[in-house]
Amino acid sequence: MDMGKETISRKDVRPLVPSELAEGMELLPSAVAVIDVDGFLRYANQAFERRSGIPRTDAIGAKLPELLSIKAEDYDACMASVMDGRSWTGRWIAVLKKRPAWIQEVQASPMHNQAELIDSVMLVIRDLTKEDSLAKRLGSDSSMTAMNSLAAGVAHEINNPLSFIMGNVAYLVEEFERVRPSLGEELIEEWGGALDDLKEGAVRVRDIVQQLGGMVPDIDEGLGNVDLGALLDTTLALVQNQIRHRAHLVREYAGSNYAWTNAAILSQVLLNLLLNAAESMEPGHVDENELRLVLRSGSEGRVTIEVRDTGCGIAPDVLPHVFDPFFSTKPVGDGTGMGLTVTRRLLTQLEGHITVRSTVGEGSSFIVSLPALDRSAPRRPSLTEDIPKRYSDVARILVVDDEHAVLRMVERILNKHEVTSCDEGEEALKLLRENEYDIIFCDLMMPEMDGEELYQAVLRDKPDLAKRFVFITGGAFTADAMRFAKEISNPLLEKPFTPVQLRAVVDQHVHTPAPPD
Repeated sequence: MDMGKETISRKDVRPLVPSELAEGMELLPSAVAVIDVDGFLRYANQAFERRSGIPRTDAIGAKLPELLSIKAEDYDACMASVMDGRSWTGRWIAVLKKRPAWIQEVQASPMHNQAELIDSVMLVIRDLTKEDSLAKRLGSDSSMTAMNSLAAGVAHEINNPLSFIMGNVAYLVEEFERVRPSLGEELIEEWGGALDDLKEGAVRVRDIVQQLGGMVPDIDEGLGNVDLGALLDTTLALVQNQIRHRAHLVREYAGSNYAWTNAAILSQVLLNLLLNAAESMEPGHVDENELRLVLRSGSEGRVTIEVRDTGCGIAPDVLPHVFDPFFSTKPVGDGTGMGLTVTRRLLTQLEGHITVRSTVGEGSSFIVSLPALDRSAPRRPSLTEDIPKRYSDVARILVVDDEHAVLRMVERILNKHEVTSCDEGEEALKLLRENEYDIIFCDLMMPEMDGEELYQAVLRDKPDLAKRFVFITGGAFTADAMRFAKEISNPLLEKPFTPVQLRAVVDQHVHTPAPPD
């Protein structure tokens, strides 16, 4: 929209705001600007200068849409309404040269001269930048779905190479132990040390991927009989570094406590509580500080986990708000304020709840309560049950995976068996139609024909053979794959798996004693 020719220069600009009005505008927290009908800036208050980072001496006399790089259509819509004598409210995004983008809610009102003609426009600008950031942190359903898919996809892509790295490392360790007697002491120390480092590094990457997977928790997937003491110890290993410099650790586990729950999600909850507890205590005072983990059976068929620290504690006026979204006692930029909110939400989905007690200067206790093990709850078959048994020492195995390194690793580990490998679903379907196999290890996510499509095709032609599928997966991240992984009754072998896990499936199948005559 052409608002008129640029008939003035900066030197010709004269203020259009009475001095008494300008004095009041200087005190406003919101940015205020006045432009003439051609868009030249005639006035800007201190808040405008402060937020834009543009000195008023440089801003006055400049064209506002060019000064702030406002989109032409947004600016024109505003001016069309104002020049028609109507106020306008809308959103602009100012792209600044020396500052981050300025997301603005603009309220524009026409200003009249003595002849009652519109000669200028007053803009009151509310800064929405922080609120927009907040909305992004909260996330819409679609953005959260996209984030879930992204995180799951990244985990899947890492798990694929990690599976053959860990598998081959484990294979090398076994071979090293086999030939150890023939090696000299120097080689034993050098090679053994290198293998230990490789194994440690692979395990650390696996733990990171598991934590990444915790970003996108699936309540139904992974439900099982969880040993809470073992889960606590595993989670502690991830944060041991942060704890050992701040406090001595005390475990107080009363009896054997189990829950039918999702181990990955519960580990994420415990990880957050442990980190918060560690951060509440100053480093360098290990002898004075204590982090105590208490696990015990509660009342009414529940089990409780208490994370208790001797840190700084939480003030009484703050305590009621610790589970509120974006409430944080940490310095700005050090936390999102969402940790405990997410923790409580996840526990709610696990039919659990969390409470807190705290005294300033003495410490805090976060108590998690969960339903005790319900042995009647449904569960996924184990990796070795419900697979038709074959009475032989050598199994006929088909391995289907689009990662060639995974195929080679499985062949290497299962070299005592008859292993056939292929890297695509169509080829596997042809083999399955022409041959019989005792076990089919099949990757769930593959290009072209994926694991589900292959399974469904075999199910139509050879339903008994379909029962022998064991799906191997680095993480299902498409909606269809996630649904199939939940619904299928066949076992799932998660990448990265170890030689022990892989052989256990096969050995259970082929080492069953022959039935009596």
